[in-house]
Amino acid sequence: MRAELEQLRLFGLGRPARSGCALMRHSGSDAATARASVEPGWGVFLIPFAMRIEIDDLTRPQVHALLQEHLDHMYELSPPEQVFALDLTRLRAPDITFWTVWDADRLMGCGALKHLTPTQGEIKSMRTPAAARGRGAARLVLMQIVASARQRGYTLLSLETGSHPAFGAAHALYRSQGFVLSGPFADYEENPHSVFMELRL
Repeated sequence: MRAELEQLRLFGLGRPARSGCALMRHSGSDAATARASVEPGWGVFLIPFAMRIEIDDLTRPQVHALLQEHLDHMYELSPPEQVFALDLTRLRAPDITFWTVWDADRLMGCGALKHLTPTQGEIKSMRTPAAARGRGAARLVLMQIVASARQRGYTLLSLETGSHPAFGAAHALYRSQGFVLSGPFADYEENPHSVFMELRL
């Protein structure tokens, strides 16, 4: 149990709770299988037993389809010049690590971490299929990205997302993990269609 609590501290998610809550068990840093059990005194979120997260090589058709769905949706919600989502080719860049979440052979979500500087990373390509939302996949991949950012020694994790009301659930997820509003970073510029957030690590 002590090792599991250390993993919670790594994720930055362990905190006192009034009653028994789900305890995330996470094996490894860049390729992991999620488990959940009940342990009094720790307030984290239940992840289904069968769900796993892994570094992805971006070769599977299911992943291609999800990324295309992501891009199509971004262009529906924002002007083309203000869409910063990455396509398949750009996600294969050496400065990006890409994860997928699976329930058996069903793709549940994805997300990526881009290296910006030795002290800063950027979250990219967070997406869950419409039919798989509400099961914790987005939270799981976000936890993986935060943990990996900490292990790399980053002190700041940044992201750009949309300002359209459809992005409200994403904003809430990021805030629940400690992200706060910030200004533009890297090569971004202020614009009415973007929301910038950051997490100090």
